[in-house]
Amino acid sequence: MSISIWQASLNEGQTTDTDGRTALRKKANVKFQAFKASLAVTLPLFLTLAGCASDPSVPGSSTAPETRATENASSSVRDNAFLIKSFDYTLGETPENIVVTDLSTEQFAATLLNNTLWWSTGRTEQIVPGESDAMTLGIAEDAEHRLYVAVRSQDPAVAGIWRGSVEEKWERYVPVQTTVGLNGITFGDDGTLYAADSVNGRILALQPGGSSFAVWLDDPALKPTSSEDPVAASGVNGLKVFGTYLYASNTAQGTLLRIPISDDPRPIPEQVLSGRAVDDFALDKDGAIYLAVHPDNSVVRVDPAGQQTVLGTAEDGLDGPTAIAIAQSGVITTNLGFLGTRHHPSIIFITAQVSEPTLPKPAITK
Repeated sequence: MSISIWQASLNEGQTTDTDGRTALRKKANVKFQAFKASLAVTLPLFLTLAGCASDPSVPGSSTAPETRATENASSSVRDNAFLIKSFDYTLGETPENIVVTDLSTEQFAATLLNNTLWWSTGRTEQIVPGESDAMTLGIAEDAEHRLYVAVRSQDPAVAGIWRGSVEEKWERYVPVQTTVGLNGITFGDDGTLYAADSVNGRILALQPGGSSFAVWLDDPALKPTSSEDPVAASGVNGLKVFGTYLYASNTAQGTLLRIPISDDPRPIPEQVLSGRAVDDFALDKDGAIYLAVHPDNSVVRVDPAGQQTVLGTAEDGLDGPTAIAIAQSGVITTNLGFLGTRHHPSIIFITAQVSEPTLPKPAITK
């Protein structure tokens, strides 16, 4: 999708009702403050990111250049970066994860932490109906274009994976216990749904036709490193399947792992990369990996030979990137912009040479 088409889509969904938006902001402010307080309790991942963002010794911290992006989706921050959408921090509009639903048009959907799904057409929708503490993170898609979203909640009737589509209302697809810290999710080629439990440092799996998750892997390589240090409080985070491996990032340990998918009841994780606190990531069919490095405010490409190239930084408008989606002519990243000091939640497009993404979207019968 061209930048001009994005702009037209956004303009179509925007409102000029200034008074109404001001009233909405005031109404949302109380709920947003409660939302932040509950986030501090239930999402150690984002406490981690807050610690990184506020520490001047960390690259990309509050001393980094202020983003120059504007609301205009066609404006270029630098020659290779464009702002697709700027969100309102005061309303809790903080994008966390993303999936391209149609590569030919580069249409995509992004989860916002405040129980919202935002489409590149400008449409928004609530995932969990009614009033709840639902926080929406990882997202995946099946062959029928149904979307699956990881929802954290202290409500046993809400926590789990929710599924919906343009034609179908959102319903809980599979429950989890409220102590599970759902984060990144992804499908395998056979329809297995994998989910990261960042808080407990485990990978869960839902087999095709199953009704509940089982622990697929519980390993030291997936664990947080401390419950007291916010930087170390999140373990396994992003997940992606490539070939016969499940790739997983561990934010706390600063590693990217690959784990063989086999009949072995205890597969052994192999370290692919270290030294970067990766949130989520994407892979293309050539084997290149695109990393959203939240603390560094950077997007990094790692080629199959291991060569690393920084594609975007804070100068490109990055403010806590959390997830990556591969488009036709570059990558799209979500900017959480949440617990740092700049508060610029947004979605940024970075032009780059990419090949087709590898992202299984299997047929799900259940």
